[in-house]
Amino acid sequence: MIASVGVSADALADHRGQTGQRLDELHRTITTLLLAHGRLMFADHDAAGYFAECLRELGRTSTLAFKYWELLLQHGRVGYADDSPEPIERLTELTELMDQWEPIVDTAIMEPERASIMGCPEDFACWRPPDRGPELVAHDCVTASDTLRGLQALDGRRHIRKGSLRDTFWRQRCAPLVRDADHVHLQDRYLVKHLLDKRSMHALKQAELGWLLSCVARDGRGVTVSIYSASPHAVDSPVICARLKELASSLRLARVGGIERLQLFLLPDRDWREARGEAHDRHLRVEGSGVEVSAGFDRLRAEKLQVGFTATYFYGGETQKLKDEESEVRKRLGHKPYVIF
Repeated sequence: MIASVGVSADALADHRGQTGQRLDELHRTITTLLLAHGRLMFADHDAAGYFAECLRELGRTSTLAFKYWELLLQHGRVGYADDSPEPIERLTELTELMDQWEPIVDTAIMEPERASIMGCPEDFACWRPPDRGPELVAHDCVTASDTLRGLQALDGRRHIRKGSLRDTFWRQRCAPLVRDADHVHLQDRYLVKHLLDKRSMHALKQAELGWLLSCVARDGRGVTVSIYSASPHAVDSPVICARLKELASSLRLARVGGIERLQLFLLPDRDWREARGEAHDRHLRVEGSGVEVSAGFDRLRAEKLQVGFTATYFYGGETQKLKDEESEVRKRLGHKPYVIF
């Protein structure tokens, strides 16, 4: 799940009498939700500039709140509207908000006075117009938002249950990361091992690796995909590379366009153990965020999960752990990756 959210820049300076820890917590809540599953939308670059001015003003009151927003702007998903609507902080009419922002955002966060002027009932912290338009949310009551509560619930549901659809896991947990990525990193010691099996190409396309690559190709935009994995023995590497190239060709990955480059960092299993011990690192990482799974990607072999697993998100500096895991594999490899295409 991913939600596009617009924020009135003037709401940053509207503290509602909150100071200190309460103010910090307010902005931590907003930015954490957006960083996890949101996309912050600006009307245009000028509006983003004004937002930055208001953010600096906020920083004079709360250094910590400023840092929360700074982290979001550096590592979160930020977009700009195609048709340059009026920024939310300049609007006072509900019809203008609906006409200009309905196609762009799911939720509009603003000062309570602006929400009231636009028709939000006084006894409601959030409100969705009965006919159409984005949900209106007072910035000091973001946890009352139906949209943002849904995002928060998703972030809290880390256990992926047995019987869940793997396509649902991808759509809610991984696709939002891949859509804005330039480089996708997949690490799993056993991710390519099944390429040595005497399976039909149809079976390989349906298995976890073929499915993952198909998903990235569908949702990516010319990304580089790096796979970090191991082979039982060094002599198996040429066979695995040849089969991976055959799989990529059968999936028509190079023609779909979502993946521009596919490369494989492949260690013999003995070298993997020396580099990583018995750690079973399994993750999908993009710049600034990633998701680590508690069990091998082979749990995603079938359309319905036969066994559940846990998915944990990493953001900002937290992703250094995942980068370090990849770095150890690259150092141990000692040569350039195998380029599949």
